[in-house]
Amino acid sequence: MVRQLGASILDWRYRGCCIVTQPVASLQFDSLVFAQHRHFVFCAQDCSATKIFSNAQKFLALRSIVLLCSSLLFVDVLFAQVRASFSVLDASKLQAEYEAKRGFQAKLQGERVSSLQTQVHHATLEKAQPRMLRSPALAGIFSAIVPGAGEFYAESYLRAGLFVAIEAALWIFHIQLLDRGNRAAQDYKAFADAPSALNDGLSRWSAARYASRLSQIFREHPNPQLRSLAQELSTSARLNEIRNQDYRFLNTFERQAVFANGTTFSHTLSPFGSQQYYELIGKYSEYAIGWDDFDLRQLSNAFPPASQHFLNYGIQRRDFNDILNRATTVTYFIILNHLFSVIDAVLATNEYNWRIKTTLDLTPDPLTGALIPRTTVQVRF
Repeated sequence: MVRQLGASILDWRYRGCCIVTQPVASLQFDSLVFAQHRHFVFCAQDCSATKIFSNAQKFLALRSIVLLCSSLLFVDVLFAQVRASFSVLDASKLQAEYEAKRGFQAKLQGERVSSLQTQVHHATLEKAQPRMLRSPALAGIFSAIVPGAGEFYAESYLRAGLFVAIEAALWIFHIQLLDRGNRAAQDYKAFADAPSALNDGLSRWSAARYASRLSQIFREHPNPQLRSLAQELSTSARLNEIRNQDYRFLNTFERQAVFANGTTFSHTLSPFGSQQYYELIGKYSEYAIGWDDFDLRQLSNAFPPASQHFLNYGIQRRDFNDILNRATTVTYFIILNHLFSVIDAVLATNEYNWRIKTTLDLTPDPLTGALIPRTTVQVRF
């Protein structure tokens, strides 16, 4: 607005009889004509000096009024900008003071809350812990008896169920293996004790048949003592003793007998029906002569295993031993399950003693700054 007014202002200056003006439109006062000139305009002859100066004074007054208005408007705008600057400075200062005050109050309240929280936390733990303690030693004893019992005592139910499931699975597998082993043992015993195909009233493997063939091998032995024992072993009285499961004289002879290479027997026949008895007759070649299908053409103190029954019986015995070994391995896993359960029960009990944590907090309200009590119960799984 000021610039628009200033653009239309006429700058009048009086120089003698001439009036100098900046570019203006043509003006006419009576017989005085002002033509558009760049620097000055000459007056006509009929020009009146009084009129000229009167009109000049009017334009000067108008110019003064416009300049005054422009100055007042500029001053008002300047003052408005100064007031706005001071307002911004005052608002920033007030905001900084407010933030500093809030920070100091928050810090002070935080220290008070932290102190109160620590005191309440210690007091809560001191009161709560004696009521929730469990004995790790007792938990270990429980798990040593039944895996998972110690974990159940420590309220670790998932781990308790895991150990119980492992224990049950191991025992089921162990019982199954024992049952298979018992049936395998019955099978190989029945095979050895079955009636002989020779129709001699003896079983497939017979101690009497074994003693009779030992006597045949050593009856012509160069050692006179061994030859004498072999002749006595073949008598009806000694064979009847052996049929009645009296193996004392037979064991005496076995201690004196030697192989073709000069070595003695490593074992003597165990009592009938014992585990060792059924093991020997299918494991060592000297007992192969007691089977009913032994090839008598190979009868010698070299004791070749010339019997298919002896070989088949040995296979059955190996199958039984494999089953028994697997059952023993499962037993070791059962023991390890007990041991691991004991260790885990102790750890689970210690975890339980620190599982529940109760605290009382005092937190400041974000708007009012007032302390608000808050109780927290932390349960770990």
